[in-house]
Amino acid sequence: ATIFEKIDSYLSIQHLTDSKDRRSFDMLVDLSIFENHIFGIGYKDYSEQFSSIGLINPAHAGSSNGITKVLAIYGLPFALFLFGSYLWAIHRLLGGFLMTVVPFGMLIMFFVGESYYVFTPYCLAIIAAAFVYEGAPQARQVPLDAEPAGIR
Repeated sequence: ATIFEKIDSYLSIQHLTDSKDRRSFDMLVDLSIFENHIFGIGYKDYSEQFSSIGLINPAHAGSSNGITKVLAIYGLPFALFLFGSYLWAIHRLLGGFLMTVVPFGMLIMFFVGESYYVFTPYCLAIIAAAFVYEGAPQARQVPLDAEPAGIR
């Protein structure tokens, strides 16, 4: 019951002076833009559209939610490619299901709170690192019935 109250609270806005309500407002406006432009509206028209839907000054238009902002500006295909690349890179770097899902979930939670960091060099370096890092060398498996080296 508590989780449903939190979701309802997150999706309802009382005052834009509260940080929680501002983040909810940003998310709902971005999703409204995304509903009308599934392939993205583009960076140039984003501020204008955000201010007209949200009824705020265009100089202050912009979202704090990185996930919904990427969906609104660049559209679903690019968002799937970008976040899929993050998932692939984390899996390649860390391996294993749990070692992939937990860091990826943490990265997504970080992007939900901050839109600026989605395209910063150190976040994109995660994707680039997957192309150059080979992973930790695996220990060589020796059969249990093999004789130790040097003993005869």
